[in-house]
Amino acid sequence: MLLYNKKGVLAQYLLIFTILITAISIGVFYNLKDQQYTFSLGEVESEIIQSYISVSEEKYYLGNTFEVSSREVINEVLRKSGIYDYTLIDDYVLWKEGGVECFINDWEKLKNSISLFLGDEFGDYEFLVSRVQGQTYIKLDAGVNYYKNGSYYKINYSESFEDNLELDFVFDDFLSKVESVKEVTNNCLDDSSCWISEFYSLDGFTFIEKNGKLFKFEFVTPGLGEEVAVKGAINFEDYNPLSGRKPLEC
Repeated sequence: MLLYNKKGVLAQYLLIFTILITAISIGVFYNLKDQQYTFSLGEVESEIIQSYISVSEEKYYLGNTFEVSSREVINEVLRKSGIYDYTLIDDYVLWKEGGVECFINDWEKLKNSISLFLGDEFGDYEFLVSRVQGQTYIKLDAGVNYYKNGSYYKINYSESFEDNLELDFVFDDFLSKVESVKEVTNNCLDDSSCWISEFYSLDGFTFIEKNGKLFKFEFVTPGLGEEVAVKGAINFEDYNPLSGRKPLEC
């Protein structure tokens, strides 16, 4: 029977521990070698730091441009009569052509157009446009991402950016005037004397001219920081493929 003193027992445990550590190290080495993980010290850390810098820069840009650009977009929506994919005839936005009508006369249609215009201004971000007690709110919810693919690893960092903008503005005047144009269109059809009479009784409207079955008109509506002149046109003729422009789409 073998007897060990305390020093002998400690030496035995240290030997066993050393053998285990050596075996694990050899296994890990060959495992990494087989998978070809070849990155230098500090490479991953530098990529993570760069990802944070990139995200911070993009969040700073969004935060500083969101309010200003949103106000510019609102005025553009009004100038273009709330129509996103609009068609111009002599600088007048076409609202109706034959049987195709693009009257943006309700909040849902206008809200969708605002979101599309904002998408053009900012890019591929998600916007929520809402109206509470007459006030308009625009919420930007952006997943700000940075990633880089290396040969054998991938870093993917994502952080949300959220901003909520309250616009001291209501669209009721614009929507009401669009509805008035629709009523005149339905009531008068292509009778120019009826158009002139109806527009004379409407505040802020101006009948410009009739050219065949094309009617041009203007009205002013409050914008953000300025009045906006809306220039619209109604064409009772069907779309002519030889006109050199695209057909009206809503």
